Amino acid sequence: MTPFAMAKVIAEKEGCPCKYVETVSVVERFKGKTVWEGIVFVFALDRPPSEVCYGWVDPQAETLVTVLKRPPVESPETAVRAYIISKHKG
Repeated sequence: MTPFAMAKVIAEKEGCPCKYVETVSVVERFKGKTVWEGIVFVFALDRPPSEVCYGWVDPQAETLVTVLKRPPVESPETAVRAYIISKHKG
């Protein structure tokens, strides 16, 4: 899925305009092993309280993952971490 297609989905999901900002490569390691590696797209939302949304496709679930920038999520890396943790609590 392209970042521009993702922006349309996020805009619909969040109910506000959404603009692609950048692409970030993320590698998440745990105890010396890579547990997640991929590309995270960063989007600007045109509304508070969260003006940033991180998005990527989970290849295992074949689904779009979106995480809003709200504490403790402050970056693409912490968005991935929060997603991994939520999957294991789940």
